[in-house]
Amino acid sequence: MPNDRVVLVIEDNVAFARVMFDQVRALGFKCLVAVNGEGGVALANEYQPEAITLDLGLPGVDGWIVLEDRTARLLLVEDNVVEREAIAALLGNGDVVVTSVATGLEAWRLLQSTMFDCIGRERTPDESAQLALRTSAILVKNVTSVE
Repeated sequence: MPNDRVVLVIEDNVAFARVMFDQVRALGFKCLVAVNGEGGVALANEYQPEAITLDLGLPGVDGWIVLEDRTARLLLVEDNVVEREAIAALLGNGDVVVTSVATGLEAWRLLQSTMFDCIGRERTPDESAQLALRTSAILVKNVTSVE
């Protein structure tokens, strides 16, 4: 599975896990399912999935503990050094480890040897259109967002 696009579903409700499994497969991903937190952590560590859906109210090791065990790795691609440093400072709070680069070429080189959970960069209009087709809601945050 090294080159497969994998999503991990951690859900103790088997019927809902099946719904999630079917949705993930319909989007072209391979899907792993764990019915408890312990199994979810083991699968996440072994397969390094592209995404994880997580029930926070799991028996045993609950979803909050699973989240605590996982630090997100973000690759930030931004050519403006001031913006790059500001974004890295904002996001790099211990739960997120930010690796910043200035160019796509630098990002490409890093991606050859390093796994990241997320890549932050501007979307093209075509990517935005594709994202809109696959999601029911998009939240875009920027410096003027009210928190």
